[in-house]
Amino acid sequence: MGRKPQQETADSAGTFAGETARLARAFTRRTLLGNGAALAAGGIGMALAPMLIRPASAKGETVNVLTWTGYVPARFAKTFKKKTGITANITTVGSNEEMLTQVTATHGRAWDVISPSAHRKSQWLALNMTQAWDMKKIPNLANVQPAFLKISESW
Repeated sequence: MGRKPQQETADSAGTFAGETARLARAFTRRTLLGNGAALAAGGIGMALAPMLIRPASAKGETVNVLTWTGYVPARFAKTFKKKTGITANITTVGSNEEMLTQVTATHGRAWDVISPSAHRKSQWLALNMTQAWDMKKIPNLANVQPAFLKISESW
């Protein structure tokens, strides 16, 4: 299901992908389970856009993520499982239409975390498929660049 994520390369050091990998290594199961939204904000660096996390997923042993091709390093799921005991099922998409189709086809129930584009927020809001973040529950918010936080405020 979904496309295979792009491989992380030596060229990605110092890039967004490299930074994402660094943030992923700093993540713990306690952070995820205790704060729900922490996975998206720091774990896989998808704080570029608001995301949706079903609170029920924090109680399980699996988190289902729908994100953009190339956003999550190939080794992330294995490393995340090793460090947290939680299986991360990563499905990637290449377009806004594909993401919207994936989410609406399952009424949002198939995904714990999604990463929609900020410029398409009106579509997501009209479908009632997003919710505002409680920023107080994201312990590593200081790791997110201010420009990305600004985008999240409007959701």
